[in-house]
Amino acid sequence: GKLMAKINPTNKAVARGMSRVWYWMWGLLELLERFPGQVPDVDITMQVEDTPKVERVVVLKPPKGGPKQHIPYTLGDMKNPPPIIFSAARNPGTIDLLWPLWTMWGEDIPGTGPKTGGFHDPAWEGLLPKIIEAGRSTPWTERKHKNAFWRGAARTSGLRDTLIACSGKPEFRVDASSVQHKTKEGKPIGALDRVGHQYLVYMDGRTFSSAMLPMIPTGALLLFPESPFETLHSRAFRNAGHYLPIDKHAEHLCHNSVEWAEAHPAEAAAKSKAALDWADQNLRMEKVYEYMLHMLQAYAKLQKFKPKPLGKVIGWGDVMKNVKRKRPGTKG
Repeated sequence: GKLMAKINPTNKAVARGMSRVWYWMWGLLELLERFPGQVPDVDITMQVEDTPKVERVVVLKPPKGGPKQHIPYTLGDMKNPPPIIFSAARNPGTIDLLWPLWTMWGEDIPGTGPKTGGFHDPAWEGLLPKIIEAGRSTPWTERKHKNAFWRGAARTSGLRDTLIACSGKPEFRVDASSVQHKTKEGKPIGALDRVGHQYLVYMDGRTFSSAMLPMIPTGALLLFPESPFETLHSRAFRNAGHYLPIDKHAEHLCHNSVEWAEAHPAEAAAKSKAALDWADQNLRMEKVYEYMLHMLQAYAKLQKFKPKPLGKVIGWGDVMKNVKRKRPGTKG
């Protein structure tokens, strides 16, 4: 099979650069190689920004002088069909189609390098088994770091600022600080380094955060507030329920969850192990590629036209010229 793409140059405005586009191309090329002859001919639109794009309502042009009309999309209504866009996330007000995060193949963040950790972690296919192995070899009850741990960019969320303000005060049981790769603020931490912590906190940024994915296999007890955003894997994991909810409106945020876990260590350890086992079963790359194939096959059945060639043929050479990561088995 061939991958053809027309890349919108306005995507250069994406805050973290164009690498997201190219890592999604990487994933599609891998899909074609894994399932030769099985990927159907489809014409799809993908967008790599954090914010979902397809609202549940269609905005109709108003009559002269009148207000705009906001009408919910109706299943089967072909007069006002919604645009069909594959995105990394959606929320209750949007109907984007979910696609695996580009970070499963990579993301080149300005300011990162060989010593920064974090976004310089290996691709997911190699990283996941390492996290799982480390998580299984580090029992929850024997982990040294016993406060709720979080690192990330503070300026993207008021709740993150609140969490950082709680850090270092014994009554809050929080270890949180800001990390900004571009400005070299704070000390980044890689995915494997999180395994030594008993509690890991997830916080949305401006929208979702890709930081949730590498937390799940660590064997830590995961503390998650409610979120309006869902990615492919956050939706599945939240439905599985292997985490402790935290009330983002509560003054102490994580305190009650940590106190509960210390009072019920066996139950807390069981919940953390359940999250690790779930990750081992559901987050492997073969599952990701199976989802991608199924999604495109289902999409093709609904497609009412024969796709025409669009843009240029994309090959491995094009991808490698535009990303920092090297493909396993290649030189350089």
